[in-house]
Amino acid sequence: MGNFGRKLEKFWEIFYENGGYTKVLTGLKNTLYIAVAGLAIGIIIGTIIAIIEVFPKYKKLPRILDTICRFYVGLFRGSPIVVQLLVAYYVVLPLVKINIPPLNVCVIVFGLNSGAYVSEIMRSGIMSVDPGRWKQVAPWG
Repeated sequence: MGNFGRKLEKFWEIFYENGGYTKVLTGLKNTLYIAVAGLAIGIIIGTIIAIIEVFPKYKKLPRILDTICRFYVGLFRGSPIVVQLLVAYYVVLPLVKINIPPLNVCVIVFGLNSGAYVSEIMRSGIMSVDPGRWKQVAPWG
């Protein structure tokens, strides 16, 4: 702790004079891009899945879609995001021979992960509406 001034000088040298701040700004830009784009993808996917899950299952197609959606939600909510990123980048994409930049892979995986969580949030919100209220707002009720 006695040489705090020297440490501060070294930090200033690396961070400012050698351009270290540009790496921090690039990281901030990438983080914001992944967060915003991933959330946008997640909201779209989550809305579609929530609609499929609350739709009446009288016929075969809605039951099949519901099974696929439940598997998707269980898979993405039940595994860590780092594992999803690693599997997508090092296993799935090489298997299908697709070359996507790492930043775009992050956006896609974060969007898929977010979609699973958003679908459960929307589904639970829809299911929390009292059945008596559906007759007032739903045209089919």
